[in-house]
Amino acid sequence: MPSPLSAFIAELRRRRVFRVAAFYGGIAFVVVQIIDGTFEVMGIPAWVSRLLITLLGLGFPVAIGLAWVFDITPEGIVRTEGQSTGKPGTSNRTLIAIAVLAVAFGIWGRWGGQGRSGAQIRSIAVLPLVNQMGDPEQDYFVDGMHDLLITELSRLEGLRVISRNSAVYYRGSAKRTNEIAAELQVDAIVEGSVFRGGDRVRINAQLIGMHPERHLWAEVYERDLTDIFALQRDIARTIAAEIGLSLGGAAATESLPSKSVNPSSFDAYARGRQAWQKRTGPDILESIDFFRHAIDLDSTNALAWSGLADAYAIAPSYTGWPKDSSTTLAREAGLQALELEPNLAQPHATLGLRATTFVAAKDHFEQALALDPNYATIYHWYGLALRDVGDLDQAAHMFDIAAGLDPHSLPIRWNQIIMHAYRGSIEAFAMAAQQAEADQGPHPYHRYLVADAFLLQGKLDNAMNILSILEQEDFRLAYWLLALAYAELGQEARAIEYLQVLTQNDPLARPRYYALYYGQVGALDQAFDSLDAYMRLNDPMLALGLRLVPRAAPLAQDPRFDALLERYGVAP
Repeated sequence: MPSPLSAFIAELRRRRVFRVAAFYGGIAFVVVQIIDGTFEVMGIPAWVSRLLITLLGLGFPVAIGLAWVFDITPEGIVRTEGQSTGKPGTSNRTLIAIAVLAVAFGIWGRWGGQGRSGAQIRSIAVLPLVNQMGDPEQDYFVDGMHDLLITELSRLEGLRVISRNSAVYYRGSAKRTNEIAAELQVDAIVEGSVFRGGDRVRINAQLIGMHPERHLWAEVYERDLTDIFALQRDIARTIAAEIGLSLGGAAATESLPSKSVNPSSFDAYARGRQAWQKRTGPDILESIDFFRHAIDLDSTNALAWSGLADAYAIAPSYTGWPKDSSTTLAREAGLQALELEPNLAQPHATLGLRATTFVAAKDHFEQALALDPNYATIYHWYGLALRDVGDLDQAAHMFDIAAGLDPHSLPIRWNQIIMHAYRGSIEAFAMAAQQAEADQGPHPYHRYLVADAFLLQGKLDNAMNILSILEQEDFRLAYWLLALAYAELGQEARAIEYLQVLTQNDPLARPRYYALYYGQVGALDQAFDSLDAYMRLNDPMLALGLRLVPRAAPLAQDPRFDALLERYGVAP
């Protein structure tokens, strides 16, 4: 007597349930392949493909149920009755095998294959978002959306995210996506566009994987202007799910402010960031005005406070703003930003840059990296602090990480190259400078470094050939090397003229240049008078780094140097 299970299976065969399952599975498999292969290319939204696949899944048990109850006969569709009268033929077994293989292959194609490709994505670049509003005056807002998306993606645990600076390098580029990915050494690219109409904002975004190049995901997000932070979080979470990563830690889910946005205040903030990114004196001052206006409109705008801290922090380098007052204002603004939003990384980086001791700087930099491990500026500024206290190996490591995140940053590449000189390898310094020029083109900064290397090697003629070109281009930093070159030629009066032109608009840096110059020509009494003035005008911590500057050796080897550091409370 057959067992109940055997009888049930026999009844399934008789009612042709297996045939229906195989037929349905095969058709569903073909439909899924068509969806995967054509919908994205045709621009059909991703939600449509998800809906169709869901309906196919829901239809399977319905088809099986109908197959159990009804049968198709020459007389039409009738209810199935009677008992099984024969053994199942080979055709049934074949159909069963086909059904199993179709289902297994479909599952692998949809989830197994995708998971394996997602596991390969551990680095990503967000290309500049496209302004779909037809109004260049709205570029600042689009750039603001770009910044927020990069900030949110930077919190994905285990994902290297290219910095905004290097992503913007490709704005308007004719290069193909795979070429950009290869240059940035990333596994995937995010492209998108922004449209703002009334009080709504819409972002179209798509994820393109490399190795091989393929579209992985595309979606449209639309929210009220007051919810733009939530919109960015939605995009980041979708990308995270697509590539099989998770948001790193509790803080990471709150990388952007959780409160609603005051649209007018955000507008002013975005305009301020756009001006701040340009890094000129007038633009830095303009950014301060925008950030202050943003705060006037909404005093709880933590991003505006953070932007204001950044602007104050770098103002002395671009505007001649007094270092002591700008440092105080930067610290006040940075602390206010953290009081409002403790999970912002940028204020910690700024506070680290303007810390008066290395211990305090290190604490802020470490907190910043814990919050945002993809913020290249943190590694850059941390590297400067480590270099100044003499930890050259760790400083070089920080510069290397920063360069990996922001490969098109001139300041980062600059400090990477200079580290060779700090470590006493002038030959490596010269080679790195020439390689930078080959990689990034004949930029004045690269030519300056090559000329500097020639001077350190005693190749005066080679250096003067480059410096004469830089002088014609009015590259003012070259005047420092021209002063050193003419001093070496014995033309001290002309050397001083170059120093005066170089420092006429930078009273804070003037005593530093004169201290180094007098040290080079052997006038050590004048050199230490200038160094004393430099430490009075600036943060004394800055003088620590002079110990390792190749041209500061005559000063660093003099006992008066350590005595001066001790007088100003800076530990050597």
